[in-house]
Amino acid sequence: MFNPSATIDRHGALPGERIVAHLRRHGASADAILLDGVPSDSIADTLQAQAHSLGADLIVAGAFGHPRLWEKLLGGVTYDLLANMSMPIFMSH
Repeated sequence: MFNPSATIDRHGALPGERIVAHLRRHGASADAILLDGVPSDSIADTLQAQAHSLGADLIVAGAFGHPRLWEKLLGGVTYDLLANMSMPIFMSH
């Protein structure tokens, strides 16, 4: 989870912890990792570096797109992951 501080108050729990609990109920071995204070323009790079350091073979991520102008002005994690892949990435929208 990247910079989840803003979402804790709105949802009552860290979203990643709910996802991990769901995966474990279905027999998957999963853990949540909290990375706070990551600048938004380096989330994709930090995610891939963390995955490499853990010995992961695959990154599974939700794909979310913004309008083209928004992406051009502000960028986006989905775009950055696809543009700079250093390992296989499975995306779902």
